[in-house]
Amino acid sequence: MHVGISREYNIFELQKALSNKDLGKIARIISNFESNPKKNPLIMVVSSLASFFTKVYMLHFLKNAPDGEVQKKLGLRSPYALKEYRAALRHYSQAKSEQIISTLKTYDLMAKGVDYNSTGKEDGELLKEMMWRILN
Repeated sequence: MHVGISREYNIFELQKALSNKDLGKIARIISNFESNPKKNPLIMVVSSLASFFTKVYMLHFLKNAPDGEVQKKLGLRSPYALKEYRAALRHYSQAKSEQIISTLKTYDLMAKGVDYNSTGKEDGELLKEMMWRILN
């Protein structure tokens, strides 16, 4: 039973849900992350999402390149992964991708206790706030 839970609620499933802007799935995953903070620490979530959205941003400049070249430049191991990034490209413009990367940088600092805005906020609260900013 745990295998099914961990497969459904992990960073890769969150990235896939973000790629497709599947709000219901995003909400379920974030809720699970919030209730299991040791399994999904905010710093690791932010780091993974930063890597993901950096590749989405790069893909805006490579969207007309052949799949093989794009896959190589983004460091993707499979064509399946590229489909996920192309799906994200439909939902996040170049400007929105830049904004998301900036948001992730801010929340990375908050997660590390550097930013005063995070004072007194639990990681789950920061995670929900960050997700809202990514999606809006």
